[in-house]
Amino acid sequence: MSSDRMTEVLRYLTAISHDVGELRTGLKELRQEVTELRADFGGLRGDFEVLRGEFEVLRGEFGVLRADFGVLRGEFGELRGEVRELRAEVRTLTTRFDRLESRVLEIRADTRDLQDRVSALEGKGQ
Repeated sequence: MSSDRMTEVLRYLTAISHDVGELRTGLKELRQEVTELRADFGGLRGDFEVLRGEFEVLRGEFGVLRADFGVLRGEFGELRGEVRELRAEVRTLTTRFDRLESRVLEIRADTRDLQDRVSALEGKGQ
């Protein structure tokens, strides 16, 4: 083998060695980035589990609120019925008071007439 050919082969080997060194450096950096990504992913997984737990708590509280709302809805329906009954009773009482008022006015008028007659009779007797 000629010296020129040997020099050319050595240059190729040197270039290959240099490329392999860069490849190793790149792989080392890639491993470091993958390690950091795994750590970040693990943190995210932990955060996700915390959020999942909080979501389950909120789901339970929402269920309680839904049940309470159902109870309140039922009570409101009962109150609505009672208010309707009260309105009907107030109307009935109002009608009765109107009738009573008219009867009291008649009695007052009759009483005044009788008092006037008594006064007239007492005035004639004196």
